[in-house]
Amino acid sequence: MRKLFYNKLFFLMCFSQITSDLCLWINYVGISIWILKKFNSPSLVALFISFRMLVGFLASLIIGHLIDRYSKRMLMIFSNITRGLLILSYIFIQDIKLVFLAGLTIAIFEKVFDLSYNSYFPIIIEKNTLMKANSVKKMASSLSAIIGPVVGGGLFAICQGSNFFIINSIFSIISAVLIIFLHAKETHIDSPVKSFNFLKDTLTVLKFITFNINFRFFLIIRMIDALGSGVYNAALPLLGKRYSQDGEFLGTLLMAWGIGSFVGSLITARFKKQTSEYKNTYIIATITMAFFMGLTFFLFQKHLGLLTIFLGGVGDGVCEVLYYSFLMQNTPKDIIGKVYSITNCIILALVFLGTFCISYLLSYDTVSIISLETSLFIILGCLIIFCLKVKKVIF
Repeated sequence: MRKLFYNKLFFLMCFSQITSDLCLWINYVGISIWILKKFNSPSLVALFISFRMLVGFLASLIIGHLIDRYSKRMLMIFSNITRGLLILSYIFIQDIKLVFLAGLTIAIFEKVFDLSYNSYFPIIIEKNTLMKANSVKKMASSLSAIIGPVVGGGLFAICQGSNFFIINSIFSIISAVLIIFLHAKETHIDSPVKSFNFLKDTLTVLKFITFNINFRFFLIIRMIDALGSGVYNAALPLLGKRYSQDGEFLGTLLMAWGIGSFVGSLITARFKKQTSEYKNTYIIATITMAFFMGLTFFLFQKHLGLLTIFLGGVGDGVCEVLYYSFLMQNTPKDIIGKVYSITNCIILALVFLGTFCISYLLSYDTVSIISLETSLFIILGCLIIFCLKVKKVIF
């Protein structure tokens, strides 16, 4: 851990991530509250979230190839400056269709930054310190998730209109400025650019994922988790409406989740072995997340709901650090962008499926039962994977 404190590039990356994530959360909460107040429709918020995921999923198919061919640093700078400018467009639009269009375009550039950032991370961090670095990175992300909803809700209440979006845009620009000072060498960029062969490159990455036993294990658990996360994402606006008439309690719920994720990341900072040694911990953390999130939808007392969401966030924090640490430690740097994009596409597709089904195809009246069934599905799936691992079948 001590080495990280002397790595200036690492700290620049973390501060850039915090400001970028703050921009994301402020925008997310502000737009969600705006839709809830104007249309009084939690399902419309969930539909907006699900389409943002769909756009991110489709964009990821191409972004990964760009990341491995061009400067990750320049892509991060460009994406956040563009995102900041697009946020300002909310000042001039009020129609829900244009809000959707602007939000979906912003989602593309959020994905460019996210994939470029995660692919750049192993360049500045030594392999044996990636676990602790990812713990700190996740804590920084969780800190933004704690502060962001509060700041977003507060700014929306205080700075009605254009001032809210101007402040939101500033966070994105600050993140881009911080990245300008990063100067880690991206060695593969100096090599001649190979011809673009989308199908061949995709098949190569799928082969790499399929024949890596440990990678297969971590990804399948993450896929099971992703489907459930989509359901929970769609159901959270309903909880916001249940606990407060105007839906503003949604920000508090997200803050509780962020605090839990922060604590989960803090726990993983104490792990000293390689990521592959923590398979059982990975399963237990996923089950913990599913159990407490499922329980939340049967609690009508908001303080108990905050507690269970917090505990679910703890499990999610542990899961995410272990997953991304494993990916970074075991992926060659020349294909890491494509590996990130393809695995991200798979995960986002499942998250979108869960979110879209609840927000559009299924009735919100039965969301509590669906959430319980989703939690049982995640827990059962994790137990099956555990049994297969013990018997050394597939894994």
